[in-house]
Amino acid sequence: MPKALKFDTAIICMTLFIDADSKKLVQSETSERAVPSPVFMQGDNEPLVVRLLEKAEGVYAERTLVPRRDFLKVAIARFKGYPKLLTFADSYAINEGGHAEITLPLNTVNIEQALGDSESVPAYLEVEYSTSDGKIVTVLQTTCTVKNDLIDGSPAAELQDRFYDKPQIDAMLTAVYDEQDNPLPEKGKWITVKVADGVYTQKFVGIEE
Repeated sequence: MPKALKFDTAIICMTLFIDADSKKLVQSETSERAVPSPVFMQGDNEPLVVRLLEKAEGVYAERTLVPRRDFLKVAIARFKGYPKLLTFADSYAINEGGHAEITLPLNTVNIEQALGDSESVPAYLEVEYSTSDGKIVTVLQTTCTVKNDLIDGSPAAELQDRFYDKPQIDAMLTAVYDEQDNPLPEKGKWITVKVADGVYTQKFVGIEE
């Protein structure tokens, strides 16, 4: 019987080296050469490692991200056509290498609708960095391609609604904040919610009328 192949998950994890000053993708933390546009496959849960690089005396230095203080949002969208927003993620975990790792869902209904019977669709990959003190910077907006898959996978999922009705808000916040003995935050504010060990996401405490 042939031996099963073993894969190192780090090998199949797409890494985005982002020059935060020039707002472009580069080859690595030691090379500022341009790289081809990213290609994503419908149906994958693409693990993305995001590394923000800044130049200091002509050499790249990586910005260390701290959960609850630093936040990342990653989206694939397009300017023309419907739907415009194809997928979105706003939580990350710090992996063993100390880098931010985001799972970007590529089995969304929006991607399915955008692709239809097409082989692929052109889009844009956007990465936004923000801090707990209110700083918001779009560090990357670059072209990308989303390709149609041929192997049927799990059913497409709706993009998460960012607004909740009052019972949903109260249930979610009670579950999170009672554990930490913190008071419930006021409505109409962004909060940080711990969703797993080392994984945090931003939620808007709002009520959709």
